[in-house]
Amino acid sequence: MKRTILFIITLIILSCSKYEYKSDTKRFNTITGETEYLTNIGEWKSVRKTKIEKEEERKRIEEERRLRTLKRDREIMRLSWGLEDSEKEIKYITSTRLSSTDYVNMRIENNSIYEIEKLILNHNFYNISDSTIVSEETDTLLLDIDSDKGKPFSSDIYRVYHPKTKEGTYKDWNLSIYGWSPDN
Repeated sequence: MKRTILFIITLIILSCSKYEYKSDTKRFNTITGETEYLTNIGEWKSVRKTKIEKEEERKRIEEERRLRTLKRDREIMRLSWGLEDSEKEIKYITSTRLSSTDYVNMRIENNSIYEIEKLILNHNFYNISDSTIVSEETDTLLLDIDSDKGKPFSSDIYRVYHPKTKEGTYKDWNLSIYGWSPDN
């Protein structure tokens, strides 16, 4: 009988000490052998469970991004644009050359429902004496699907390749702007 009572008391003591508290926000679970942390919402979570939840969240975000990218790539279209003084919703405002480089900062104002996703600049160089084409250069700027640039009703600066005119040549260039409506 004494053994049974001693055994029951031992079980009660062991079951009561399931956790060893290391601090106010950290404890050790003696049954599972895992360290647990107190979350912002007052819930205790093991490191293993937290890692699993973070990995599941990372995969969910990655899948959402992949699906948004597929949707964008299916629906992307060439957008109409104009100069600063035009009535167009998308306007080329200005460009500033970056010192002596072949790059410029191009400001584009987007007052449309479309999200700008791609800029293509074509440069044609012609011989000054006979106007024959000497060379062509193209630069494509594809924005990241999660970029803050190009959003509807925004004005952004894009750094694009815009080569200087070569000696003995003149050039013309054209800009194509592509976008999509993320709300469709």
